Amino acid sequence: MKNILLVFILLCCAIATFAYDFEEDGIYYNLNSDGTSVSVTYRTVAQESYAGYVYIPATVMHEGTLYRVTAIGNSAFYSCSRFTEISLPNSLTEIGMDAFMGCEELRSIKIPENVKTIGYYAFKNCTRLISITIPNSVEKIDGGAFADCTQLASITIGNGVKAITGNAFASCSLLEEIIVDADNPSYCSVDGVLFNKDKTELVAYSNAHSAAYTIPSGTTKIGSGAFYGCTSLKSVTIPNSVTEIGEEAFFGCTSLQSVEMPNSVTEIGRYAFSSCTRLTSIDISKSITKINDGTFSNCTWLTSVTIPSSVTKIGSEAFSFCTGLNSITCKAMTPPSLPESGFSATTYSDAPLYVPATSLQTYQSTDYWSKFTTIMPIGDADGDGNITVSDINEIINMMTGKDNGSSSTVRGDVDGDGEVTLADINEIIDFMAGK
Repeated sequence: MKNILLVFILLCCAIATFAYDFEEDGIYYNLNSDGTSVSVTYRTVAQESYAGYVYIPATVMHEGTLYRVTAIGNSAFYSCSRFTEISLPNSLTEIGMDAFMGCEELRSIKIPENVKTIGYYAFKNCTRLISITIPNSVEKIDGGAFADCTQLASITIGNGVKAITGNAFASCSLLEEIIVDADNPSYCSVDGVLFNKDKTELVAYSNAHSAAYTIPSGTTKIGSGAFYGCTSLKSVTIPNSVTEIGEEAFFGCTSLQSVEMPNSVTEIGRYAFSSCTRLTSIDISKSITKINDGTFSNCTWLTSVTIPSSVTKIGSEAFSFCTGLNSITCKAMTPPSLPESGFSATTYSDAPLYVPATSLQTYQSTDYWSKFTTIMPIGDADGDGNITVSDINEIINMMTGKDNGSSSTVRGDVDGDGEVTLADINEIIDFMAGK
């Protein structure tokens, strides 16, 4: 019985260890389902498979049968940090997922003219690549295909590309321009920034293009990962034509300090502003009904947040790890649905929450809003827990500087526009009058 168990374990190890069907001239192959073609793969662990100059033939003979080489398979050259140059045959039609991921010494590569798809993360972390030309045969570039290619300065996209998935060029910190063939029916380049053909969706931003960027009027969508990892971007102005900000659109924009978001925006995707560590404040569109998972997570310099009255739901980790938050204002009369992970534990304990005065008790008894140690009514400028004429006097003191900066301007900013003005006094008067 023990011997049978041992044999079984050895068989399982063999299945897990050997990823190839056969090897010829130092190249490892897997048979494709058609029985006439093969894909290049790795031996046991991809990191050990190849080094130096690698030549991939168009055909390979094995045990008397000639096979056509049609694909670089998934993870075929994954983390092969010791090989510097490769020759690929024109017989290839596909470059698979993670195919060249982490090939840190690869300095240049010519993608053959018959390749139709470039898989997810195919060239991610190829940190020595300087330029890439996507031939006309390529129809699809999957997400993260060239992400973290930190020396990549230019990308030329052929006329056959019909689909580019989000984050395809994420964190390419030296990328200066994206060039698109004039005959491409799906995409175009505007000053080195990638748009769809009718210029309604911003697909990918050239990181080295500018530290401040105004998105052209007429753009309706900021695509998934469009500004992902653009570490030099400091400010962006969004026109009121934009209605949607895609997932991870500004993820990791570590220099981003300000965002002008119009009320035309009705949807912000998951992790859209996550890890924007220099962002100190943001005006969330008053048309937003849901703040998605992780939208502002890890924005460590974010000091204050005003959640508009339109919001009905806050997702998991929406404001997690925002360690600098010192005040939260939620203007919704009915507390939005909130998971415990919506805010970090330190935010619940240290940052005061300001809510509509008539909803104060509701927030105090609703999960997980009730976790906030301090919940105060919006407009309570003097901090006594009530809204009275004395709050108007306190706002006047704020406006004239007589409070010497001792009062919380958040309490006086009743309308949530970021300033203490006569409009805030009018808001208090309306509240006191029952309006």
